[in-house]
Amino acid sequence: MNELLFSNTISIESSKETIALLLQNPKFLLKWVPDIIQVDPLDDQKFNIRRTDSALNKNEQLSISTENDTISYQSTGGKLEYTLSFILTSNDTKTLVEECFYLSPNNHSHLPLKLLTPIAKHAFNSNLQGLKKVIEIN
Repeated sequence: MNELLFSNTISIESSKETIALLLQNPKFLLKWVPDIIQVDPLDDQKFNIRRTDSALNKNEQLSISTENDTISYQSTGGKLEYTLSFILTSNDTKTLVEECFYLSPNNHSHLPLKLLTPIAKHAFNSNLQGLKKVIEIN
């Protein structure tokens, strides 16, 4: 079973449906995740992601799945394999987005997770703030 390392939550002034459509479109990652520099489709649900040289995973394959109100990104092929799930909950004109970062059970990285977790939590929270900004501006 995947191990939950951290979660972040944000409220976005947009419909759950709009946010879900944007999260399901990996090309949209280029607008809200600053270290992603290239997204190339392999098929309808799997994509090659290239990041800046400073990123932990410079190259990875991202698979996107949707179940009910949860959109999940499964990352393989990088130094750290993980699943990032976005749970969407409507609240009037806003949507609560809970982002949960799970370490993949077949992850063989020897990275120091006690040091990595707070850094990753902060970085993913910054990306989530970028998602909010991009959505609310449009």
